[in-house]
Amino acid sequence: MQVNSLPLNYQYVAGVTAFSNLHCGIQCERSPSCDCFLFNVTSLSCILLGSGSPTEVLNLQGYLDWEFFTLQTACPCKQYLEQFGKCIQINTNVGLNWHQAQTACQDDGGSLMIIDSDQQFGFFKQMFDDLLVGQQFFHLGARRIGAAKEDMYWEYREAVTYQVKSSYFADRKPDNVGGVEDCLASRPEDNFDLNDVGCDDYYGFYICEYFKNVYYIG
Repeated sequence: MQVNSLPLNYQYVAGVTAFSNLHCGIQCERSPSCDCFLFNVTSLSCILLGSGSPTEVLNLQGYLDWEFFTLQTACPCKQYLEQFGKCIQINTNVGLNWHQAQTACQDDGGSLMIIDSDQQFGFFKQMFDDLLVGQQFFHLGARRIGAAKEDMYWEYREAVTYQVKSSYFADRKPDNVGGVEDCLASRPEDNFDLNDVGCDDYYGFYICEYFKNVYYIG
């Protein structure tokens, strides 16, 4: 929507340089005070706006092509559950190993789901207890980095590691049976606590996570 004055009910947050409306939108998304933005393709100017009464008058005259955009986020479709700022998708009856499951998630722009907070772990156990009762193992994100069976450091994206809390694992896990259980999984039998399994083991379920799509609506 083209404008020549500051839209009503929005206040100035910041002015930045942007080479496209997408770049402007990314900067708005990173600002906790930004709800929408103005972009001028001629001057490559970006004005971040927040909700509230205008606190100053902006002169937008001189350029005819200021565009007003609102910032919205959403999961890709109704097949996704929205939690913790991410979109979660449960894939069933597929029979893939860990590598294949990770590739399937990545092909859709995501990755195997990561359990990286107490809040997420509690939600995860409660939700999947209702959905996957009686089912087998299902793949989760992360591969073991260290060789020791008790090693708690796992890589979940290239060159990014985190330490899985020992309390997240099932009793006497991880145990790295045979020295080949280097991938992360879970199952109802262990009350959805985590387990280390072979990366080449085939299971019928895997869970992907995706960051929300960002839409710039003019």
